[in-house]
Amino acid sequence: MTRMIDVVGSLEHLIEQYSLKEVVYALEFISKYPTPAKKYAFPNPSGATWFLTEDQFQQIEATKPRVNKIQAIKLFREITLCGLKEAKDAIEGYYDIGYRY
Repeated sequence: MTRMIDVVGSLEHLIEQYSLKEVVYALEFISKYPTPAKKYAFPNPSGATWFLTEDQFQQIEATKPRVNKIQAIKLFREITLCGLKEAKDAIEGYYDIGYRY
């Protein structure tokens, strides 16, 4: 029951910020195009968070980012179309926080 209350509260908040038509459109879009089951989040200090699919994450892992950081940053930029600083912050932040090979 608590989960349902949270969902209703979230919907009310969205409707306050956006029109009901926009919220309905977004919900329909999400139901048609569900997100991949597994995502990898790369947050950075600017506040943006980049989400990668498992395939994209595996491509970055293949570059061995701890050894070849420049190659990992280049690939991250290709995948996300972000800037150099954002890619550098994302790769360094992700691999410095408790991740081990």
